[in-house]
Amino acid sequence: MADKFDSNKLISIILYSVIGLLGLFILSFIYLPTVTSTLFGVAVYGGFSGVDSSLNQGDLVVVSMTEFDELDNTDIIVFELDGYGNADGLKVYKIMTKVAGSETAYRVHSSGNPTSYQWEITSSMYRGNVVSKIPNLGYVIGFLRSPIGITVILINGALITAAVILIKRMKKSTN
Repeated sequence: MADKFDSNKLISIILYSVIGLLGLFILSFIYLPTVTSTLFGVAVYGGFSGVDSSLNQGDLVVVSMTEFDELDNTDIIVFELDGYGNADGLKVYKIMTKVAGSETAYRVHSSGNPTSYQWEITSSMYRGNVVSKIPNLGYVIGFLRSPIGITVILINGALITAAVILIKRMKKSTN
């Protein structure tokens, strides 16, 4: 009987460990795209402030880290603008050309809209090359990365924990 209890406990520990590691893996992809891009070679992004016409605002994109110098005008890239005021944020656009006289900057804009603003992207702004997209899941990732989304997750976690503790206490008091 003691052996059966120990084996059940061991199975529970292994199961909870696997679930915990899977949860950490998913959370790292959601909240630490730069780290996952470095460790695994891919990252996911969503919640863009500007997108190429071949994508929808709510798409989740999977990116790989192609060397910045090896990009060409067929690539759609994710980049982050900072210091441009209202235009700041995460964007995903197609590369149009290399900046004249520069080997380390590209000009991008929406492929279906030739009048869209053309950004000059440097390697420090570059986050990755789009390899795949998942429709509408970008809204979820954008929400989860926002301060409101993080707050909602923390409050729900606290409520669930409190409910579990209360249920266990009530169960013990009835026994």
